[in-house]
Amino acid sequence: MSTSCPKCGSPISLADIDVSELQTLEARTQGDVVVRKDVTLVGGATCRNLTIHGKVLGRIRCTGTATFRNSGHILGRVRCRKIVVARGISLTFSSNVSAEEMHLLGSVTGD
Repeated sequence: MSTSCPKCGSPISLADIDVSELQTLEARTQGDVVVRKDVTLVGGATCRNLTIHGKVLGRIRCTGTATFRNSGHILGRVRCRKIVVARGISLTFSSNVSAEEMHLLGSVTGD
């Protein structure tokens, strides 16, 4: 499912994306993105909501919520309306993090 930008006519995807194997392109949609356990998304994500059970390498931009359900090191910039870090998860952010709201049930540090 998609629509077009009213100004430039560029296509805009509205589809949800389920990343269940290595993906080396940015996941770009106005829908939701889920990165499954033991899977890596290389190139980052631009989406509405993002749920990460695996790894994301690259910039993360969400108009909604980014939910982290796997411990690790986040290398790219993160910009979301809301960030949720699940209970027992330990994250280290290496770049800027911007969010209106954060729910930290795990631990978060910055480099």
